[in-house]
Amino acid sequence: MQLAAHCAQAIASIGALATAAQATPLINTASKAELPEATLLPLLATLQQQLRTRQFAALQTLGKINPLLANTVLASPFKSVAKLTETLNYDGALTALKALMDEHGWTT
Repeated sequence: MQLAAHCAQAIASIGALATAAQATPLINTASKAELPEATLLPLLATLQQQLRTRQFAALQTLGKINPLLANTVLASPFKSVAKLTETLNYDGALTALKALMDEHGWTT
């Protein structure tokens, strides 16, 4: 009987943890309006131009963009742009950046 009581208590604890985990968002669900667009959009335009012209300086611009997007809904989607830029895959990064900007209605 004691084992059954311990099992029931463990199952109840796991259920409580699962419920708490579902209530906790994994990412900041900030809206687009909360993004620092006044700073971000000019940097994205600069990055776009640097990727078009295959400039190594794109890495410096990327270093300015990443902190702005940290803890925002764009942090994860921008990772592909960042990774492609870091590997100097300018065409792939440009395509990913354009898709991200189009998705959010941003034009440069």
